[in-house]
Amino acid sequence: MKAKDYQSACIDYLNGHMSIIDTQNFESELKSNQVLSEELTEVKKWQSLLQAKKQSKSMPNFDAIKAKLTKSQLSWGRNWTYSLTAAVSFMFIIYLSTGSQQHTINNKFETLTSPTMNYAQPVVQIVLANNVNIEQFIADYGLTEIEKNPNSQIITVAHTSSLEGNLASLSADSRTVFVKKIEKSQ
Repeated sequence: MKAKDYQSACIDYLNGHMSIIDTQNFESELKSNQVLSEELTEVKKWQSLLQAKKQSKSMPNFDAIKAKLTKSQLSWGRNWTYSLTAAVSFMFIIYLSTGSQQHTINNKFETLTSPTMNYAQPVVQIVLANNVNIEQFIADYGLTEIEKNPNSQIITVAHTSSLEGNLASLSADSRTVFVKKIEKSQ
């Protein structure tokens, strides 16, 4: 082994990059060669120095930082974490309780049509005043009810040819708040 190859051989030996035969040859040379032994000691020193320097740069000294913080500063992080967790949990509960469908509302009557409802025929949606009896209103006009929104005064009725002429009178009726014709879905 040449003297200029000692350093790379020592590095390979320490890092385990030598084959078994090369390792045995290196160790036998190490016993008889004083220069190689000194080079190995030197390489071990600067590798440990490099590792210590690398560790000191990559890992902050948390104990020193903690010692500088006051008790209120330490508890701030915990309180902030609890507050953030509570806020996220609360928002998730609101999301679940309101449903996952998102609707864009352009006017107050746009949400009358269910976005998931597909009608096979044209229909009319009617919003009635709060004190109106829905069954009586349907009977007065001879309407065919398709859907009634629960807990509301909104009904969906079949649009017939006889109803086409009555749309104006339905809108003018004092019992109605709003009348909307909806064409069948494609």
